[in-house]
Amino acid sequence: MVARSLVVVLVATLGLVACPGSPVAEGEGEGEGEGEREPIDVGPAPSGYAETPPATAAGVACETGQWWTRGDRGTSLMHPGGDCIDCHEREDEGPTFSAAGTVHLAYDDETDCRGVPDVLVELIGPDDEVFYANETNSAGNFSTTTSLTGHTPYTVRLTYAGRTRSMTTPQTDGACMSCHTAEGKNDAPGRIVVP
Repeated sequence: MVARSLVVVLVATLGLVACPGSPVAEGEGEGEGEGEREPIDVGPAPSGYAETPPATAAGVACETGQWWTRGDRGTSLMHPGGDCIDCHEREDEGPTFSAAGTVHLAYDDETDCRGVPDVLVELIGPDDEVFYANETNSAGNFSTTTSLTGHTPYTVRLTYAGRTRSMTTPQTDGACMSCHTAEGKNDAPGRIVVP
């Protein structure tokens, strides 16, 4: 297995994992763009995606209605919502990411459900300096190999269509999807959701 894709940040302390202060929690943020958002059209499915759910996805939540269909083919568009850091380490394949995640449309979107492209993801160090800034790709995935050393604890800010949401609890680990599952683990509310 190569990369499972990505979502935004958790804390690993003394072997314990905690993920409070997610940038996806309702009502959190900098105050910009709170309230109801307009429906988001993610556009046509990119290569490797289908609008017909695979047989294994019957009844599975996927707000975009587009699913990754190419298994473990190595590409930055693969396995949105999967824990890419864990998979890359476990399978000893693909790049070594320091932080990775997927921005979804809904808290309960399942792994392999396409996320939202063109969301600006910023990682902000303890000195309030942005040390990573990039937009999600056409699958909604983001990743960086930039070392977190010297930048922890850090927070995450998401910006999309003039709306911004910021993580309120500083983090030290970048395996976002280990907490931001469809069910939510370690107090995460579920997936990282577009502001």
